[in-house]
Amino acid sequence: MIETDVLQRLLLDYQKGSRAYFKHALHGWSMAEAASDATISSNAVHILFKDVDSGEVKGASNLEGPQTIENWCAAKPNKQAIEFKLALSKINSASDLPPLKNPDFMDHVDDLSLLSHLHEPAVFWGIKNRFLSKRIYTYSGMVLIAMNPFERVDIYTDEIMRKFGGKKRAEMTPHIYGIAEECYRAMLEGKNQSVVVSGESGAGKTQSTRYIMQYLAAVDSLTDSEPSNLRSETEEAVLASNPILESFGNAKTTRNDNSSRFGKFVQLFFSNPYSGKVHITGAKVQTYLLERSRLIYQPDTERNYHIFYQLCAAAPLAEKKMLGLTAWKNFAYLRQGNAGVIRNVNDVEEFRTTQEALSTAGVPVALQWEIFRICAALLHIGNIEIAPNRDAASCSEIDAALIKCTELLGINSSEFIQWITKKQNIIRGEKFVKNVKSEAAVAARDSVTKVIYTKLFDWLVKTINKNLMRESTDSQQFIGVLDIYGFEHFATNSFEQFCINYANEKLQQEFNAHVFRIEQEGYIQEGIQWTMIEFTDNKQCIELIEGKLGILALLDEESRLQNGTDANLVTKLNTHFATPSQKFYAKPRFGTTDFVVKHYAVSVQYASHNFIDKNKDSMSDELKQVLAKSTNPFLRELLADDQVSAIAAVPAGKVVGRASAKTPTLGSVFKASLQDLMATMRKTESHYIRCIKPNMAKEPFQFEGAMVLSQLQACGVLETIKISNAGYPNKLEYAIFATRYGLLVDALSRATFDNKALTMKIVTSILTDPSKYQFGKTKVFLKNGQIAFFENRRKDRVRHLVVLTQKNFKRTIIQRNYERTKAATITIQTFARSFLARKRLTEKKKVRSAIVIQSLWRASRAKAVFSKQKSLIIRLQSAIRIQTARKTRLSLPMRDSATSVSLENTLSTLTKTVVVQVGQIAALQSKVGSYESQINNWKGKYEAASSEIGILKEEIVDLKAERDMYKEERDFFANTLSNCIQDGLLAPFGDFPFIPDTNEDSCTVARFSLPESKLKPEWTERRESILAHARVSFAPMPRGSELRDSLISSLKTQNEFLKSTVESLRSVQHRSSIYQVGIRSKSIYEEDDILAEAERERQKALLNRRITNRYSVMRRPPMAVKSAEDP
Repeated sequence: MIETDVLQRLLLDYQKGSRAYFKHALHGWSMAEAASDATISSNAVHILFKDVDSGEVKGASNLEGPQTIENWCAAKPNKQAIEFKLALSKINSASDLPPLKNPDFMDHVDDLSLLSHLHEPAVFWGIKNRFLSKRIYTYSGMVLIAMNPFERVDIYTDEIMRKFGGKKRAEMTPHIYGIAEECYRAMLEGKNQSVVVSGESGAGKTQSTRYIMQYLAAVDSLTDSEPSNLRSETEEAVLASNPILESFGNAKTTRNDNSSRFGKFVQLFFSNPYSGKVHITGAKVQTYLLERSRLIYQPDTERNYHIFYQLCAAAPLAEKKMLGLTAWKNFAYLRQGNAGVIRNVNDVEEFRTTQEALSTAGVPVALQWEIFRICAALLHIGNIEIAPNRDAASCSEIDAALIKCTELLGINSSEFIQWITKKQNIIRGEKFVKNVKSEAAVAARDSVTKVIYTKLFDWLVKTINKNLMRESTDSQQFIGVLDIYGFEHFATNSFEQFCINYANEKLQQEFNAHVFRIEQEGYIQEGIQWTMIEFTDNKQCIELIEGKLGILALLDEESRLQNGTDANLVTKLNTHFATPSQKFYAKPRFGTTDFVVKHYAVSVQYASHNFIDKNKDSMSDELKQVLAKSTNPFLRELLADDQVSAIAAVPAGKVVGRASAKTPTLGSVFKASLQDLMATMRKTESHYIRCIKPNMAKEPFQFEGAMVLSQLQACGVLETIKISNAGYPNKLEYAIFATRYGLLVDALSRATFDNKALTMKIVTSILTDPSKYQFGKTKVFLKNGQIAFFENRRKDRVRHLVVLTQKNFKRTIIQRNYERTKAATITIQTFARSFLARKRLTEKKKVRSAIVIQSLWRASRAKAVFSKQKSLIIRLQSAIRIQTARKTRLSLPMRDSATSVSLENTLSTLTKTVVVQVGQIAALQSKVGSYESQINNWKGKYEAASSEIGILKEEIVDLKAERDMYKEERDFFANTLSNCIQDGLLAPFGDFPFIPDTNEDSCTVARFSLPESKLKPEWTERRESILAHARVSFAPMPRGSELRDSLISSLKTQNEFLKSTVESLRSVQHRSSIYQVGIRSKSIYEEDDILAEAERERQKALLNRRITNRYSVMRRPPMAVKSAEDP
C-alpha cells in the first residue's frame, strides 16, 4: 500500500480539468476530463470523469481499478461518464491510477520518447494526433513509426531527398529518409548498419524498403552543388531487384494488394569511404520462408503470385500458344480467390516492368522465357484431374493438362502419373508399391508445384546476387535492410504463422536487448548513478520454440516418423510443456488438436492441422527421380543443388535407404537461417522502422484505434516504453531545459548562471525528492511525469505573467481611452455650451428687440393718448380756470352778465365734449381689439380656404359638365320665359339674372337662370347648391282669369323684393371688402378665382335666413359674389 502523503501528492495531478485515458474496446484508448478534484473517502480514492467530446456527466458508474475500467469501457463503449473508485489498499504506485494526459504542447511531438507521461495511451494518442494531421512518420526513441496513408503523399521527391542530405535526424522532421541518412553517416564512420522494417501485411513494409534503397542509391549526390539524377549500373541493378522479387514473391491478400509473402534481408555494399566519392558497389539478397501454400490455395478475394496473372494477361499470342496459356479463370491455381484483377493495377504494364528488371539483372530474354515456361507448366499441373476411386486414385494419360505440363517440363508423363497415384515404401531393403487415395495423390501433385517454384525463386535470388556482387565483397562496409513479416494473429493460425511469430520473438529479443544496451550506455556516458534495469525478457518463450526439446525439435522428430501425425505432435507438446512451471505454453480450453503459445505481444492458439506436411514440404524420392530425368536443361539446373542428382546417379537395382536421402525440414532450415540473420545483425548498429496499418478498409487517413493499438503491442514499441520507464525516461539537454523553464526562477539567475547551473537551480528549487532527477554531463535526467510537472508550473508562471501583462496593458489602453474620451467630451461640451450661449443670446436679443419695439409702440401710443388727454386737461384746466376766474370775477365788481353767461355755456359745452371724446376713445380701443381678433379669425379662414381651393378646382370640371346639363334645362323653360315676358314678369337685376318662368299649363314661381353668355366662374358652386329649383305647380289656369292675375301681381312684388335683396348683398360685399384692406397687400381672390369658402358660407346663411322668413315656398342657392378688388 502506498503512503498517504505520497498518494496525496499523486492526486494533485487529478484536479478538476485534468485529463486521463481509459481503455476503449473500439477506439483503443479514450480520453476523459476530471469533473471534480480527486478525493479520499471511505478508504478509497474517488475521481469523477466526463467524456471530452460531449462534456456531459451522465450515467456514472462505480469502477474499481484499471482492469475493471478496461472491462467496463469494453462492455459499455458509449458511456460518457466514469466514476473511478479504488480502495487505498490496492494502490501501490502511480500506475494503479488512470494514466494522465501530457501537456497540450506535446500532442504532436516528433519524438514520443520526449513525452512527460510515457505510457501506452500517451504513445497511442501521439501517433493518432500526428496521423490525423497527415504526418505519417513519428519517432519513438530509436524507432520510426510509419503509418500507411493508403494514398500518394508528396514527401518522396528528389527535392525532399536533398533536404535530408548531410542533416542530423534531430534537425529534421520524422521521415524514413532521416533513418536512411543516419545509417549512411554512421556507415561512413566504419560501422555496418542494419534497418529492420517490420509490420503486418498491408502496413507498407515493401514500399518503405523501396524508399530506403532509393535514398541510399542517390545519397552520394545529394550534397553536390549540382546533383545528378544518373545512377550507376550497379545502383540500377539494385533497384531492379525489387520488381523481380515482388512479381515472384508478392501476392494480393485481403489486407494488402501487394503483400510480400517472404522475408528478405538486402545488404547494400558501399565503396571505401576514404577513397573519394562513396557509392553502392553491390548488393546481396537473402530470403526467408516463402509462402508455398499460396501456390495451391488462395482464400477468397486473394490471388496467387503476381507473375502468373502477368503471364496470362501480357504474354504474346505465339508464346501463349506455345505455353498453352489462356485466361486466368481457366487455371485451378488462379481462380480460387476470384480476384484475378486488382483495382488500379495493370498486369500488362507490370509484366513489361518485370521483363525490364530481369534484363537489368543480367537475365537474357531467352532465359526469361525458360522461367516463364516453368511457371506455365506449374499452372497446368494444377489442372491435372485426379479421379477418386475406393482405395486408389487415378489419372487419365490423355489429360490435356498432363500432356502440356510434362511437355513443358520435359518429363515422362507415365512415370509422373505413376508416382502421383502410387507410393513406394522400403521395408528391410525391399520395395513395396501401393496405391494412394485421391487426397494423397492431390498432395503429391501439389508438392511438385511447391518444390519447383521454390527452387525457381531461390534460383532468381542467386542470379540477382551473382549479378549484384560483381564489384563488391563481403568484407566491404554495408547497410542491411530487413523486410520481414510482422506478428500475425488470425482466427486460424497454422505453421506459417508459427514460423512468422517465432521470427518476431527473435527480433523482439534483439530489439529489447538493443534498447536496453542503448539505455544503459546513455547513463554511463552521462556519468549518473544507476541500477540495473529490469525488463520482461522473452528468452524463455524463444527457448520453448527452438530449444533442444522445444516445439521445433519435437516437430522435426514427429515429421521423420513414417506414421507421424499432427495429433501425436500435440500430445507430445502437452506432455512436455503443459506444466505449471512453463509460463509460455498452455492448452486451449476447447479442442485437442491445438496448442497455445504466450508470445510477447499476445497469446496465439495454433491449429496443428498439416503441421507435419508443411514442415516436411518435400515430394517423394520417386518424383524427384522423374524430375531429374527431365530433358529441360533449365529445370535440371534448378534441381542441381538438391539431392535429386545423387538419387539419379544411383545404379539401377540398388536400394537407397531413406536415411541416405534425408532432407532437412522446413522448420530446421528456417531456424538456421534465422540464427544466421541474428548473428549478422548483432555485428551492426540496428535501426527500426515499425509499419502500422491504420484501418482494414484501406481508406486514406482513417484511424481504427483498436487495430492500431494491437499492432503497437505486437511490434514491440510499447516494450521500449517499459524499459525507459524503469530508468529516467525524460532526458533533456541543459540548454533546452534552461531555455524552456528559465521562467521559473528570477531574472537575475537567468542572466548570471550558465545553462547547467540554471537547470540545477530550477530542478532543485522545485523538486524536493532527489530520487526524481539526476544531473549528467550534458543532460538532466528526470523520472516519468516530471516534465509534465514542470510544464504545469511553467504554465502557471506564464499565466501569471500574461495576466500581469494584460493588466498593465489594459490599464494603459483604458487610461488612454479615458484621456481621449475626456478630451472629446470637453470639446463637445465647449461647442454645446457655445451653441446654447449663442442661442440664448439670440433669444435675448429678440426679446430685447420686442421689448424695445413694444416700449416704443406703447410710448408712442401713450404719447398720443397723453397728448389728447393733455389737450383735454388743458381745456379742462382752462375751463376750471375760467370758472375759477369767473368765481373770482364774481367777487369783483359786477361784470357784464352777457359775457358770464356765454363763458358758462362754453365751459359746459367743453365738458360735455371731453366726456364724449373719452367715451369715443374707449370705443375705439375696443374696436381695435375686435379688429385684431377678426384679423386673426380671417387669417384662420384664409388658411382653411386655401386648403379647399385644390378640392374646389377639381369640382369646377364637374360643374362645367353640369352647366351643359342646365343649358338643356334652360331650353326646357324657353317657352315659359316667353310667356313671362309677355306678361311683364321678366326682372333681370343687373348682372344677376333672375327669370320667373310661367306657361299656360303650369307656373314656376321663381327660377334662377344662368345663360351661357353671362355664366362667370364666380357663380359656379356645387351642383346641388348652384341650381336649386323651387317649383310650385299649379293647376292649369286660363289666361285673363282673376286668380291668374293675382298670382302674376304677387310674382312682380316678389321680384321687386329679390332685386332689393341683391342690392343689399352687394352692399354687404362692399363692407366686407373694406375690412380686408390692410390685412393683405393684395386681394385674396383674383378675377378668375373662386370666392373663399368662409365668405360663401356666411352669405349663404344670410340669404337663406332672409328669404326663408318671407317666402317659405321658394328656396334659392347661395350666390357667388365677386370680391372687391384690392386697392
